[in-house]
Amino acid sequence: MDCQLSRDRMSWVLDGLLTVEEQRQLEDHLRQCLACRAEWQLMKAIHKGLRQTRPAPLPYDLTPIIMERIRAKERERDAAYQPTWTLRKWLAAAVVPLFLAFCLVTGLFFRQEDAPREEDYVTAHITRTISETGSPDLSPVSIALLGAYYASDDQ
Repeated sequence: MDCQLSRDRMSWVLDGLLTVEEQRQLEDHLRQCLACRAEWQLMKAIHKGLRQTRPAPLPYDLTPIIMERIRAKERERDAAYQPTWTLRKWLAAAVVPLFLAFCLVTGLFFRQEDAPREEDYVTAHITRTISETGSPDLSPVSIALLGAYYASDDQ
């Protein structure tokens, strides 16, 4: 067994991870190698010292200190967060096309024709009394002639 493998196995023995056979091989190597034996003694002493050491008591204000650091990080994160689209922008983006569509639809359905200009029409009133039928709704008849301009007597 080489020294590097024995160093790894020394740590595994302290953790209780070696099989009986591997532990026997390590003990054989430690009897033969003086450097590994010295390191093994040092590792056992350190391990024993760490097991006997009591943990240091926690400061009484540790929890408030940690919580304040967490809140500070959250404030920092919230300050850096800039949403690209807020609710107002989404509403504006939705309302504008709806408004334009409403204007277009109402303009198509409720469009008023311009009143005809006087010079575009010559109106001839033909009034005839229909004496045979005696129907009053058929008596006045109007005919509009498109595209003809009125020529007055003054010209």
